[in-house]
Amino acid sequence: MLKVLFVDDDRPLHETFDLVLSDRCTLLSAYTGAEALEVFERDPPDVVLLDIDLPDLDGVAVLQRMVARPFPPPVMMLTV
Repeated sequence: MLKVLFVDDDRPLHETFDLVLSDRCTLLSAYTGAEALEVFERDPPDVVLLDIDLPDLDGVAVLQRMVARPFPPPVMMLTV
């Protein structure tokens, strides 16, 4: 099953994504950039959905750290 890391500080949006995607993939959640990097290292995802505006690290900074790793997954940047 596809493993998706969803990074956003909007908790209701996480619930919505979980409802929509739970039967299609495994959803990993992170609410801050630091948490996203921790989850990324601990349980590497197949795809990352990454918010640009996070409370601690800018989404672009998180992206730069993720793609610096060998064989990074595809990352889709999100913002509202």
